[in-house]
Amino acid sequence: MANADRSKRIDPAFLRTLMHLRWFAALGQALAIWVALHWLALPLPAWPLWLGVVALVCFNGYLTLRRRTLPGTPALAVLHLAVDISELSWAIGWSGGVMNPFVSLFLVPIALSTLALPVRHIVWVAVMATAGYAAAAILGPPLPHIHGISGTFDLHLAGMAVNFALSAVVFVAVLTQLAALRDAREREIARLREQSARDEGILGLATHAAAMAHTLNTPLGTLTLLLDDLSEDHAGNPTLHEDLNRARVLVAHCRDQVRKLVHDAHPDEHARLPLNQYIDSVISRWELLRPSMQLLRDVELPETEVRADPALEHLLQALLDNAADASASRSQSSIELTLQVADDDLIGVIRDRGGDALAREPLTHRLFGTSKPEGLGVGLALSHATVERLGGELNLQSAAEGAMTRLRVPLSSLCE
Repeated sequence: MANADRSKRIDPAFLRTLMHLRWFAALGQALAIWVALHWLALPLPAWPLWLGVVALVCFNGYLTLRRRTLPGTPALAVLHLAVDISELSWAIGWSGGVMNPFVSLFLVPIALSTLALPVRHIVWVAVMATAGYAAAAILGPPLPHIHGISGTFDLHLAGMAVNFALSAVVFVAVLTQLAALRDAREREIARLREQSARDEGILGLATHAAAMAHTLNTPLGTLTLLLDDLSEDHAGNPTLHEDLNRARVLVAHCRDQVRKLVHDAHPDEHARLPLNQYIDSVISRWELLRPSMQLLRDVELPETEVRADPALEHLLQALLDNAADASASRSQSSIELTLQVADDDLIGVIRDRGGDALAREPLTHRLFGTSKPEGLGVGLALSHATVERLGGELNLQSAAEGAMTRLRVPLSSLCE
C-alpha cells in the first residue's frame, strides 16, 4: 500500500526544492556565460546559450505560478527533471560538449530523483541523463584549451573546481532540507504514537465507564431513597438535616452524570444555548461540587449560540479541579478564572496558588499520571484529548504564586 501511494503522490517539498534549485541553476548559468564571453573571451555562440537560460527561467516561472494547481505526482517530477536535463544538454552541447568541466552535472538529476521517486521513474531519469550526456558528447564542439587562469590552473581545471564547489553547495542544501523534513516527520510520528497510546487508554477507560454506569445506576437510586427516609426521620435535627440534604444533592448529581453518559454519546441530541448561559451553568455546577473553594471569575462572553458540548464542560471542570487541588495543597482557598472571546476563539486563563508549576509539568507527559494521593490521573489526559479534538491549545506556565493554565478553543468547533 505504501509503494502504491508513493507511485501516485510525492512530497510537495521535493517539487519546491527542484524549483528553488532551478532558479539557482539559471543564475549560475547566466553568470558562467557572462564570464566565458566577456572575461575569458571564449569563442562561444552567445545567443543559443542565452536562449537556454531564458527557456529555463520561463519554465520555472510558469511552474511557480501554477504550483498550487498542478498535481504533485512522480510524473510531474520527471517532467521537471526532463526539462532540466534537456536544458543542461543544450548548454553543455553549445559550450564544449564532454570537454566542458560542468558535464558531471548530469549526475545531479539522477541523485535528486533517488530521494523521492519510485524506482521505475528513477530509471527513466537515468536514461534521460545518459541520453543528454551522449547528445552533448556527439554534437558539442570542443572547448578551447586556454592556459594562464590565476597563473596555475588552465580553463578546464578551473571549471572543474567551480563545478565541485557548486555540486557541494547543491547537495548540502538539498540534504540539509531533507534532514529537516525527516526530523519533522519523526517528531510528528512520535506525537501521533503518543496520541494513539493516550486515545487507546481513554477508549479503554470509556468502555469501563459505560459498564460502571450500568452497575452504579441501581445503587445510586437505592441510596437516594435511603437519604430521603433519613431526612424524614431526622427532620428535627437541623444540622443533620442540612448534611443529609447536601448528600442528596451530591447523589442526585452523580445519578444525573451516570445517565448523561448515554445521552452525551449522541452529538445530534446536544442542545444549543447562548455561550454565556452555557458557561455560567458549567461554572455553577462546579461551584456546587467544590463549595470550600472560592472561584474569582472574570467572565465576559457574548450570547453567541453554541452547541452544549459536554466535552467542553468536562474540560473546564477538570482544569478547575486541578487548580483547586493545587491551591488546597498549599492551604489556599481560592482560584481565578478568566474567560473571553477574541478573534473567534474562546480564551481561558486559570490561576491557582499551588506553588511552582514546573514541578507539576512532567505529569502532562504521562498517561493517567497524577501526584495527588486520591487522584486518578484521568482529568489531565481527558483535557488534552478534548482540546485536540476541538482544535485548540492547552499549556501550563508558572505564575507568581502557582500555575497559570491557558486554554484556547475555536468557537467554530462549538457552533458546528
